[in-house]
Amino acid sequence: MQQDIYMTTGEFARMMRVSKDTLFHYDKIGLLKPDIVKSNGYRYYSVYQADLLEAIFMLRDLGMPLKEIQEHLAKRHPQAMDQLFAEREVQIDREIAKLQSMKRWLRWNRERIQDAAEIDTSKIMIKTLPERYYLYSKMTDGTDREIYMKSSRLIGQLMKAEPEAVYHFAVLQHRSNIDAGQYNSYDNTMVLLGKQPSNIPYRTLAPGRYLTGYHKGAWDTVGEAYERMLAYSREQAISLQEEFVERYVIDGFTASSEEDFITEITVGIAEEGE
Repeated sequence: MQQDIYMTTGEFARMMRVSKDTLFHYDKIGLLKPDIVKSNGYRYYSVYQADLLEAIFMLRDLGMPLKEIQEHLAKRHPQAMDQLFAEREVQIDREIAKLQSMKRWLRWNRERIQDAAEIDTSKIMIKTLPERYYLYSKMTDGTDREIYMKSSRLIGQLMKAEPEAVYHFAVLQHRSNIDAGQYNSYDNTMVLLGKQPSNIPYRTLAPGRYLTGYHKGAWDTVGEAYERMLAYSREQAISLQEEFVERYVIDGFTASSEEDFITEITVGIAEEGE
């Protein structure tokens, strides 16, 4: 036996950064057997088996079951292994894309939470907003159940068409309802998009100046914010357009207590001549 190319199980395990139990298991199931087994039961691995074990580790870490790895290795030849590696390369690309999408989602939600921490919910202000894009669905009864079902359907359509999209839940509220003091009467749900979509029909909110207010607390008390906004518009002689947008900045996804919910309300300012 050439001492310079063979190692005991312990030596081979240390070199490959794996436990002896793993090598014993691979030997037992026939996945990687030692090159030499002496009559006294001592096992010896060849240094040339290191590459094979590295390949096993890589395929295992890619989620391939040991039995399937064993089947591939039993009939390996250059063309077959090239095809196998090409398939796994495609799998890795998909997983990278998925992880990148997840990272973008996490970053966007962190930014949303951090931005919310800077909001002074007592202030009414005028913001200049760019064109915004949204998906829209009409409702029939306006119950919470219908709102969530219709919103979920919109999100499903969005994720199918634009898997990397980021979004906010929102609703359009009509000026006629606000003037009548009906602050919790909704006939639609909408999804505000982080950027213009390319693979799904959408609607737009015009760019321009928007009166903006915030409500902190449960959604059924959002009327307080509307009343402050209307009072501000009267004091400043500001004419408002017909549609208000309620965007949920902090909701049940990011806070457990309704006292911590934050809703942003924007309504376009009617400029002279409109």
